[in-house]
Amino acid sequence: MDYTIRQTKFATIAPFKTKAGRERVIIFNPVGAVWFAAFITEQSKSIPIGCACCVIKGQEALFRGIYVEMPYRRQGIFRALFTEQLKYCLAHGIKELTANCTPLSLPEFLAKGFTKVGNYKKSQTITVVRRVI
Repeated sequence: MDYTIRQTKFATIAPFKTKAGRERVIIFNPVGAVWFAAFITEQSKSIPIGCACCVIKGQEALFRGIYVEMPYRRQGIFRALFTEQLKYCLAHGIKELTANCTPLSLPEFLAKGFTKVGNYKKSQTITVVRRVI
């Protein structure tokens, strides 16, 4: 399957909010968010199938809202979105990355060099991870 990853606006991925919420992925548009989306092309239309954002605060970035629709999982899209986030952060001098992980995303972050630093204060099922770059 062919897909592209590109920077986008929150309005493009806002429809994911309900679906992602059912899987405990919170999608909202915090101040300073930079959004990326994975798109496929169907009948000459660009359709978003996944999203991710990074919120920049000084030399730190918080990875948020990483979500890929169910039919498109296990095809490398999560990794591609993560790679775009990381490239953006490196290009903007970010030194430390943090993410709140669901049980589904945690193994991916740990495999990419993040370490567990605790649980999210509002949920024992969300693990906070960090990586210095």
